[in-house]
Amino acid sequence: MRERVILLVDMDAFFASCEQAADPRLAGKPVIVCGNFKKRSVVAACSYEAKAHGVGNGMPVPEALALCPGAVLVAGNPDRYTRVARLIFEGLIRYTPLIEIVSIDEAFLDVTDTHPRFGSPQAIAVEIQRRVEMEFHLSCTVGIGPNKLLAKLAAKLNKPRGIGRIGREEVPDLLKNLPADKVNGIGPAITRTLLSMGIATLGELAQLPVSRLTSRFGFYGELLFRMARGIDESPVLPIDSPEVIKSMGHAYTLDQDTRDPAIVQGTLLKLSEKVGRRLRAAGLRGKTVWVVLRFSDFSAVSRQKTLGEGLCEGLAIYRAAGRLLAEIWSAGGRPVRLVGVGVSHLLAAPENVDLWEDRQRQRRLTASLDRINDCFGEETAFRAATLVPFTEKTRGYFGHRWF
Repeated sequence: MRERVILLVDMDAFFASCEQAADPRLAGKPVIVCGNFKKRSVVAACSYEAKAHGVGNGMPVPEALALCPGAVLVAGNPDRYTRVARLIFEGLIRYTPLIEIVSIDEAFLDVTDTHPRFGSPQAIAVEIQRRVEMEFHLSCTVGIGPNKLLAKLAAKLNKPRGIGRIGREEVPDLLKNLPADKVNGIGPAITRTLLSMGIATLGELAQLPVSRLTSRFGFYGELLFRMARGIDESPVLPIDSPEVIKSMGHAYTLDQDTRDPAIVQGTLLKLSEKVGRRLRAAGLRGKTVWVVLRFSDFSAVSRQKTLGEGLCEGLAIYRAAGRLLAEIWSAGGRPVRLVGVGVSHLLAAPENVDLWEDRQRQRRLTASLDRINDCFGEETAFRAATLVPFTEKTRGYFGHRWF
């Protein structure tokens, strides 16, 4: 089978570069894009001239100005960035119909079948860079690889204005001494946990058995196991493709780490409602429910259970998830940092009418709530229990007392 060829087009310092292109007086100057800079604000984006002084995204503006006193503050213009991004991505269709827009400044292209007509993947990358520069006065970096993970890494290692390619034969040597956080998906929290385990590089991560990773990171451990080997089989999915949805879930990082079961249960209910609403909107039900808790030390534990019937009601998902939560909680005692819940093994929701009157009433009520939220905005109508800590009464209504 022919090896895939994936490109990632990654715009360089996109927001700040758009401002420099729109106002030639900003060319070559350190530019900081932020919100209302007369009030408390953070850096939304910055030019490479500002980055050279240590300015980074998410940094408070006063701190950024202390590092780069000569920086020019510019209020963000989302409409401009969206318009330019749309025009750039529309131009990519000449190279392949398989384009997945992953953010306002990044898009994957699957050119496996189309690159021969342009000469090579590198030729496409050069042509894209030339057109972006000529038509928009912007620059981009293009990464090329046999999958999305490696194309993203190739771009990251060659920013700005570069073209990088990673072949499958290069993976073992390239990843061996590469810091683990260079791979997309391994952020600061996971990096700190890996360092506490004595793991600094992808080569060291690749030596760990998957069982040890799943015991520490839950289901995410399997993904780390594959990342360390440069494995990524996910397809490039155009925005209009009939994507096969494998699971739906939500996770939430708590404002503060907690040992309070009421807070964890309340968060679980709210997330379960969100998952149920997404399932109903997609006309799906899920037969497998999963729960994950991440603790204050960034370790994670997950549980899942496959049920006899598919679920799409938030309350039903919550009750099933709660029993899994109890299993995790009984083995823990550590402060909880993150709560996650989801469903997989998805099936089309049946249209048949339920014979039980109480279920019919519940479905009618849920459908009414969905219509209200569709019309007036998300969470216009919701369960009152998500607003207050769980009490003995709410525990009794919403399910078993698990703790």
